[in-house]
Amino acid sequence: MNFEDALTIARSAMRILRLDPAGAVESQPLIPAEMRARVQQALEQEREAERTIHIRDLRMIEEPARRRREWLRGVDRQSWYYWPRLRQLLLVSRQWTQAAVQSLDEQTDRILGAVDDPRGNQEFDTRGLVVGFVQSGKTANYSALIAKAADVGYRLVIVLTGVHDSLRQQTQRRLNAELVGDAEPDGVTRPADERRWLTFTTTDLKGDF
Repeated sequence: MNFEDALTIARSAMRILRLDPAGAVESQPLIPAEMRARVQQALEQEREAERTIHIRDLRMIEEPARRRREWLRGVDRQSWYYWPRLRQLLLVSRQWTQAAVQSLDEQTDRILGAVDDPRGNQEFDTRGLVVGFVQSGKTANYSALIAKAADVGYRLVIVLTGVHDSLRQQTQRRLNAELVGDAEPDGVTRPADERRWLTFTTTDLKGDF
């Protein structure tokens, strides 16, 4: 494992498990012993430098010839369940600012609106790619997008999180906390049976398919 991989794993542990730099490094046995002090120092420097949060607008590129209709604006959101409770979690438990949550809401609306309405009878094939910097909020973005997709009628979601088991495990914990309600600390409560998620993977280190 190179230093950048070790640093990425430790960053994820800090964010998802809410650990300090020392705890994040200690929680990841895959990080080589000779890199631990250097990774911890880098994390401490990054945390010290984080004084101001800049929220940038989403930039989206679409195929010019593609025709799609605007459907999301006409959706009745009164019955939505997963996004409202995730939004409340971010505002209250995670103490996100109103501006940050509003930005996330608007960005995921644009992404969801660029795919097709799952409630119709017509077949569709829409593909896209979300790209972001390390620690730029990608997981929060797709957690919110998954919540909204479930609210409008999508019924199967597959999340591909990379090649490291530890990162997949941490992402599973994050999704459990923000969507599933599976006894993760600082997470949403378990929903009623008719709204419960059926998960095919677990938080075990080898809990993938």
